[in-house]
Amino acid sequence: MVDTTVLATEILSMGHGVRIPTIGTSMHPHIRFKEIIHVQPASMGDLNIGDIAVYAFGCRMVAHRVLKKGRDGNGPFLITKGDSMRFRDEIVRPEQVRGKVIAVERGARLLDVSTPRMRALGRFYAWISPFSILTYPFLWRIERAVRIIKNLGRTARERKIGPAGRNDHPQPIKASLDSDLQQSD
Repeated sequence: MVDTTVLATEILSMGHGVRIPTIGTSMHPHIRFKEIIHVQPASMGDLNIGDIAVYAFGCRMVAHRVLKKGRDGNGPFLITKGDSMRFRDEIVRPEQVRGKVIAVERGARLLDVSTPRMRALGRFYAWISPFSILTYPFLWRIERAVRIIKNLGRTARERKIGPAGRNDHPQPIKASLDSDLQQSD
């Protein structure tokens, strides 16, 4: 069996990008369980606050958000943290850095995390990270509400158009409820 961490590290070191399936929930809601991340080779100098760094930690690879860049007596370092984690990670050194997440496959969509909007969102997550125990439950509720609203809009369009693209679906539920109320009067 091939160790995917070693294989991904080798491919990244040759200057090629890789697609890696995620196995954890530490980056939820930005990266969800079993989504595929697209990683491009990067050094510590290529990473900014809010970016998602991919680095070696023991025998595995970790993709966590950069909260801080600094320098101490041992040289440059990164402070990283998973978006849904309570505590930050151990210090990440330049030799551990393998790459940077540039996109996330979410179902059939490819989310480009290098757009100005997504980079701003990444910096926002980095900024609120120290308060994550208070803020993330609230943000998850907002994300869930947005998904529900989007799905309601999608199902309403499907009711109007129908599965074959024709307007041959039954009347919307509201119309049938209104007629039931009028009959009971």
